[in-house]
Amino acid sequence: MLLLLPIGLLVWVVLPAGIGWQPTDVMTGSMEPRIVAGDVVVARPVEPGSWQIGQVLLVADPDHVGRLRLHRLDHITDTGQLILKGDANADPDSTPVDPSAVRGVAVLRVPWVGAPVVWLAENRWSALGLTVVMTAALGWLARLDRRRTDERQRPGGTPGNHAPPGGGGRVLPSAARPVVGRPSSYEPPAYTRRAPRTSVSSHLAAVAVVVVVGAAVTTTVDAQAAWSSTTAAPTNSYASASDFTCDSAVLARSPGQYFRLDENGPPTAANSSGTGGNGTYRTNLLGTGVAYGVAGPCAGGSRAVTLDGSNGWVSTATQVANPTTYSTGIWFRTTTTSGGFLTGLVAARTGGGSQMDRITWMDTSGRLVFGTYPGAVRTLTTQGQYNDGQWHQVIATQSAVGKRIYVDGVLDASDGETGAENFAGYWRIGYAAFSANWGAGTGNYFAGTVAGAAFYGTALSPGDAAAEYAAAAPPGGCASAVRSASPFEFYRLDEGGPSLALDSSGNNRSATYQGGITYSVPAACSGQTGITLDGTTGYVSTSTAVTNPTTYSLSVWFRTTTAGGGLLIGFGNTSVGTPTDYDRMIYLNNAGRVVFGTFGGAFNTLTSNASYNDGAWHQVAASQSSAGMRLWVDGVQVGSNTVTGSQNYTGYWRVGAGNFDSWPDQPTSRFLAGSVADAAVYGTALTATQVSQMFTAAAIPASCAAAVTAAAPWAFYRLNQTTGSSVAADSSGNGRAGTYQTPSMFTFGAAGPCQRDGSAGVTLSGSTPFVSAPVALTNPTVYSISAWVRTTSTTGGRVAGFSGTTTGVSTNSDRHLFLTATGQVVFGVKASGGLTELKTTRSYNDGQWHLLVATQTAAGTALWVDGTRVATSSAVSADNRTGYWRVGWDTLANWPSAPPSNTLAGSLADVAFYSTALSASQISTIFASRSGP
Repeated sequence: MLLLLPIGLLVWVVLPAGIGWQPTDVMTGSMEPRIVAGDVVVARPVEPGSWQIGQVLLVADPDHVGRLRLHRLDHITDTGQLILKGDANADPDSTPVDPSAVRGVAVLRVPWVGAPVVWLAENRWSALGLTVVMTAALGWLARLDRRRTDERQRPGGTPGNHAPPGGGGRVLPSAARPVVGRPSSYEPPAYTRRAPRTSVSSHLAAVAVVVVVGAAVTTTVDAQAAWSSTTAAPTNSYASASDFTCDSAVLARSPGQYFRLDENGPPTAANSSGTGGNGTYRTNLLGTGVAYGVAGPCAGGSRAVTLDGSNGWVSTATQVANPTTYSTGIWFRTTTTSGGFLTGLVAARTGGGSQMDRITWMDTSGRLVFGTYPGAVRTLTTQGQYNDGQWHQVIATQSAVGKRIYVDGVLDASDGETGAENFAGYWRIGYAAFSANWGAGTGNYFAGTVAGAAFYGTALSPGDAAAEYAAAAPPGGCASAVRSASPFEFYRLDEGGPSLALDSSGNNRSATYQGGITYSVPAACSGQTGITLDGTTGYVSTSTAVTNPTTYSLSVWFRTTTAGGGLLIGFGNTSVGTPTDYDRMIYLNNAGRVVFGTFGGAFNTLTSNASYNDGAWHQVAASQSSAGMRLWVDGVQVGSNTVTGSQNYTGYWRVGAGNFDSWPDQPTSRFLAGSVADAAVYGTALTATQVSQMFTAAAIPASCAAAVTAAAPWAFYRLNQTTGSSVAADSSGNGRAGTYQTPSMFTFGAAGPCQRDGSAGVTLSGSTPFVSAPVALTNPTVYSISAWVRTTSTTGGRVAGFSGTTTGVSTNSDRHLFLTATGQVVFGVKASGGLTELKTTRSYNDGQWHLLVATQTAAGTALWVDGTRVATSSAVSADNRTGYWRVGWDTLANWPSAPPSNTLAGSLADVAFYSTALSASQISTIFASRSGP
């Protein structure tokens, strides 16, 4: 009997292998805490490309031939390569995995079975030997106990000595006992029979069989970990390593009844909880009302049923008597405007029912309602509307602390009601005649698709609700990226109304909307909404006091055109009103630059070079820890220092309004006039990878300004000024504003190439229009030029280059980027061997915006158009003179491809000069940032 446990566990490994699933012994701890070294994980083969973000994959190890790797799918690159990550690792694996290397998706974890294999691999002979000895010793003791029991059951004689039946016989002393043979008339009594005696060696052999068979099954597929870095295992309930599937997430919480609703036909809805008592699909006499085998909400090809809203529903068979602590949960998808019954307890097993309680339903607006009847109807109603055609999960609980309703893993509403009507009934799905008596004003039948209905004898926790929703592996997005970083508080700001801002972290720390706010504003992430703050009274206040956070991070999406600045997110000593202590703030100054500041005895700030009050959505994140302060905008780090200190007080995190008295670079307004979404606070310092994933999850390119700024330009002229301007602002943050020479030769306000951030440009006209930079440089040898150009000119002209003077024609000009009369792009330098030109084969005077980039390094020159390198040369030198970067006109005399005109008749925008050579990735990012014609 002692060996049944390891043998039973081993069966769970062997049987799946028999149907083509692959067991693998986990050899390291990179998937801790839920998957540990010595566990065996079984992977099910899947169709190529069917895996989803968040699933645990078994793949051929890209770094070690002949090994396997078991890690979670973190993201998929633009080229289709898979990036995995161990749950205990801070960063994703460094080597991508080709889709062809995927062996399967993890579906089952069997604990302990593979431990002997790990011990063998690690030469842990003491652990292995001790296990064998202890198991053998237990087996030997069991044998002795069995032997003594047998002897005590005999009616006479001493152990080992038996008198033959019939009387008169004497018992022979053992020394006189015959060696072989017995009297022919002797038959042992039936009650003396016992199992054959076993030896220590046989017990050892049995243990060896378990170890050897387990090793034979698993050692050929040991799953190793690729430790790119090591950190404490995350505690985020959204990423529970054990909840591989919807099934395992539900079953791990021991439901009393669980109906997957994944059948392909009537009449049985199987109860998968293991408690018995199947349900029944109910239809009309013609058998219509339920559509079977439709696509479900969970990864891995889950199935569901669609109820028609007039005939179809599901009854259950197990009567439940007056549950006082319970939970109900169900997945649904609908577009109905008639509402309807989702789950509830009804006294009658069939029919409409006259006595019912503990009901979850949808009202006609798409809101979810959870109701009980402790002498009167008591309901909770969600703020959000969920008849949007998307999959959602609702969980309702009641216990001694009251009622709770969770939607998509987040607590939406709660009260202190503990009572309900005392009766015995049956849980139902999809129908009851409840509407009139409960004042619901909805249909009795639910019209929509349902799956995964579960009923528990316990009250699920916020972490349980979050884990069940996350186990479905819904498509990744902004929320998933934030949740994967284990936020302390996370406010999507998508409630659509002025009640509570729900905490999507799973920690149940709701916030409050204050003042002037517009709700349900489209946000950066697909399908998401946020809020717009009015700039005078609107903000969001949290209710959880925090004492002196020293390691923390902040993130928020924002969009604004304000010239008055304002708080994005920060820490104040009051939840409402104007704080008198204020620190750890991310805010916009009047120029639209992002500032992250702390006060540790002195003001310490990080400020972005670029301005972000351009009407486009941007994501900002900041952290402070023992490593110092970090500031990111749109996934790119824009500032850092080693400051670890900040002001010590107890306070509250706030979004949209604060105080800046005495602070450097303080904005005019304390309130932000703009839109915000997905505000989060973390108790850890975010990594660069986590921040990048949060930005890229929105699937929007960086704005044109952000893409250029991220490449650290020496000077950056957006050329988006208004008529009459003489100063071309430098958006690099380096203070090198240019001068429009003869402003009357520029037409301002031309529609720019980047509609996302509302960029504009200038159109050149007249004979000598140009913009000159104010700072002289001596012989730049490593540099880049980038410029957006649009023209239909057939006379060509200069786009940008290096000139000997800031005014007038230059007698020594070089490093030219220009167009020929036929529209070909040319980059030319005066190399030591003479004039060297790179020239495109095709023409670009087609009236469309094009990105031109020229670079020179110690390796030579290169010319790029629209993100593609079109020509290179080995020219490593240029005219050795002191000069100034110019945009527009200067002489092109004596150049081989000189056009008829030195002035380009066309439009320019976002011209930048760099003291480095742009990389292919940077150029690609700048080009991809354009999103308009």
